[in-house]
Amino acid sequence: INSRTTYEQEVLLSSSKDQFKEVLLGSSKDQLNEQEVLPRINSRGSHKIGPFQLVAQLKEGPSTHDRVRWFISGQHQLSLQAFHFPLENTASYVTIVPLKPMQLKTFTLCFWVQNSNQGRQTVLFYSTPESENELVISVGMAVGVWIGGKFVQFDLHRRAEDWVHHCVTWVSSSGTINLWVNGAVGTARNIQKNYIIQSGGTPILGKRKNAMLDVFADAFSGWMSHVNLWSWLLDQNDIQELTLCKHTQQKGDVLAWGETHMSLYGGVTLGPDTS
Repeated sequence: INSRTTYEQEVLLSSSKDQFKEVLLGSSKDQLNEQEVLPRINSRGSHKIGPFQLVAQLKEGPSTHDRVRWFISGQHQLSLQAFHFPLENTASYVTIVPLKPMQLKTFTLCFWVQNSNQGRQTVLFYSTPESENELVISVGMAVGVWIGGKFVQFDLHRRAEDWVHHCVTWVSSSGTINLWVNGAVGTARNIQKNYIIQSGGTPILGKRKNAMLDVFADAFSGWMSHVNLWSWLLDQNDIQELTLCKHTQQKGDVLAWGETHMSLYGGVTLGPDTS
């Protein structure tokens, strides 16, 4: 083991993500290095291929939490897992590396969430240097959608704390946007006809980020699972299949749950998917 201060060490664990987090962050010392971390991994983790792959990355920073990031590689089964965003940590979020550029003339975004129906809570936030709200989806008292800086809202009436399946579809040629909730479609709206969503940004789950001030807002609190983004329009049968059978083989070609590289920050944890 060398003595680099910045490194990335892949660890295949059959133990839980929380246990692995305890292994890395359980030290009371502010400084962690490879000589400290890897023996703990070797003693606590089996190194067998588990339900998902975790990669720990240590970097120099003001605190341990600033230097430890969690990566989930889709080479293993994330499909049975869900993200939990804690209420008490407003800095919890997940960054995503898309499978292809986010240049979209059409899209379908589907996801499961279990959260309170209060306020505005960001599910997906995507910005570019030219457009802060290039593609944003929020839930709460309503479902809000930003495309290219324009906003449309769908009123949503549901009981708090239920798992709910959402799909948002949009076609640039007509500007038509639809919201599907638990397999049922509502009244279509129109937004940004002939617009093309631009590439060049980093998708984020769970937070809205102000790039100029480098602060987060509209925090998501609760559970999130099966986030998939397609560069085409799913039809009614496809969406209803996703609603009725969440473990279907349908995966997005832009964001694919269980395949897309994701990084967890600020206390986001993995837990069993109970949707």
